[in-house]
Amino acid sequence: MAKGKKKKRLPSQQKYDQSHPTVSARLPVELYGRFMDYLKATKQSVADFIKGHLDVEEAQVEARVEELARRQNNLGVQIINGERQIRDLDEQVKKRKQELARPVEEERARLRREVDGWYQQERKRFERSRAYNETRLESLRSEVKQEKEQLRKVQLDLLFLEARKKTIEEQRQKWLQERENWLKQMNAATEFINSYPWFFCHQCPGAAFNQLLLNMMNTVTSLAPGGEEAEDNSRPNESPPSGSQTSS
Repeated sequence: MAKGKKKKRLPSQQKYDQSHPTVSARLPVELYGRFMDYLKATKQSVADFIKGHLDVEEAQVEARVEELARRQNNLGVQIINGERQIRDLDEQVKKRKQELARPVEEERARLRREVDGWYQQERKRFERSRAYNETRLESLRSEVKQEKEQLRKVQLDLLFLEARKKTIEEQRQKWLQERENWLKQMNAATEFINSYPWFFCHQCPGAAFNQLLLNMMNTVTSLAPGGEEAEDNSRPNESPPSGSQTSS
């Protein structure tokens, strides 16, 4: 019965237990041995080891925090300086753009003036050329109209000449036919004269009729085309009357 009762702890002990809770951990045998050897060599307890390492870690953490804070402050200063440099660079870039844009704008304005002047000159030249071409076109149209009118007159004259030629050709054919008839009659008369020359001698009563026939034949052959040929052909026929005259 005495062994089974739990020993009652004092209030101070309970208060100590509440303010100092127990920490326990399981370690591998090798690590546990190394830990115990370290505690013996440094003559520390487990609590001292934990406190010492916590203090070291806290100091390292605080140093790290201070370093980060210092870096952060430096970074803020760097950021401010960087922003100031960026503003300065922006101003320089803006000024440089203005400096570069000024000659570009001047060159653009100069080129625009040159292009406008060239366009005005080309437009004036085009207008002059257009006016000249229109005047020339009107002149050519008038010339073409005159040429057409002249061509129409020439065509009419050609038609008239064709008709005149046709009429002359018809008359020529008619004269040729008449000439053939006269030549036939003259040949018949010449043959008759040559056959009966004593009827046509100068001393005979028929001499005047013979001379009349010769004159008529010469007149017809001289008027008709090819009259010279007919006259040449009729000249040998003139010899019989003279022969008849001599014979008579």
